[in-house]
Amino acid sequence: MTAGLGLAAVGAAGVAQAQPDYHWCPGQPWDPAWGDNWDWARCHDAHYYDGDPHDPGHWHGPGPGQP
Repeated sequence: MTAGLGLAAVGAAGVAQAQPDYHWCPGQPWDPAWGDNWDWARCHDAHYYDGDPHDPGHWHGPGPGQP
């Protein structure tokens, strides 16, 4: 029983620490599950604006259906 409780605690901690992965641009719907939208005026993901020079590994283009 103790092992089962330990595994349940690890699973709950993993869920609590998970960050949503999204890419959003103005004009697209916002999913409240992503938390607060930290800038309603520019395309961004959970941490960076599109085109940030210190972020070469992230997506840098228009969102789906965006020009």
